[in-house]
Amino acid sequence: MGAKTAVVAFCDTDPAFVLRAGDAAEPAAARELVERIFPGRVGGSVGPGYLADAVLPGEYVYAGAFSGLEIVCGGPVVQDLPADFGAPPWKTDRKGVYLHTMQSTVDTAMFGVWRDGELLRAVGVSPEHRPWLVGEPLPFEAPWWAGEYRDASVAGLPFHPMAFGEAALCALFGFVTAGAPGAAPVLDPFQVTLEGFRVD
Repeated sequence: MGAKTAVVAFCDTDPAFVLRAGDAAEPAAARELVERIFPGRVGGSVGPGYLADAVLPGEYVYAGAFSGLEIVCGGPVVQDLPADFGAPPWKTDRKGVYLHTMQSTVDTAMFGVWRDGELLRAVGVSPEHRPWLVGEPLPFEAPWWAGEYRDASVAGLPFHPMAFGEAALCALFGFVTAGAPGAAPVLDPFQVTLEGFRVD
């Protein structure tokens, strides 16, 4: 699997519910959001991009401020994340924070969910290390930890990390990049357009 992601959303409800409307980000609101997340580091615009492409952890940041949700994607999002994942590393007035990152070159996947500033669930999985688990499992996780999607090529886990990461992406954001067993996407990421910016 060649999937990679770096995305965080701030939402009072369900990010997938808002994103499925297929909106296009308004440039000024998107810039304001990025400047809040990366104060003093935002450069020029690089134009719009589809959510499907924007989630890749490249050098630019793509963002959208929609009714009920803000979303930010790109490599800088996952730089300098705190090791303990205690409080959300970004300031927001939204009740929920949803983070997802995958890296296919090392077969790692990680996600975090905060509610009202408290970490509810965090998972990090890779073939090289024991799973990092905080909080109670989310509903989508049950069949994965139960071994329903075993992959013989991976030792130490009852599934392939990237497949699990795809399932997490679907559960949290409503779409997939490469697909996974049991995942049922509810939106087309090519129907959501974000605005891109350079970040120093």
